[in-house]
Amino acid sequence: MLIFLIFYVQAEKHVSDMVVAAALHAKIDRPAGIVRCAKRQDPDELLNKWSNNLAKLLEVVERSCQQIQKESMVHKVPIGAS
Repeated sequence: MLIFLIFYVQAEKHVSDMVVAAALHAKIDRPAGIVRCAKRQDPDELLNKWSNNLAKLLEVVERSCQQIQKESMVHKVPIGAS
């Protein structure tokens, strides 16, 4: 247990030094023992990514609906029939 504690303290010190030197973007949550190594995104950039992903998803849904409708017409099966 003592070895783990020493390793933990050394690792935390090393990560803290890297953050201070701007070599790493990280947020340390000491009580939870979690280190998040991700740069904080600009809110506009985050919303643009989300919007682009949503647009791609809607394109896939639209193509899927078109394919389902096409198959329904080819096989003469009404949509929603059991």
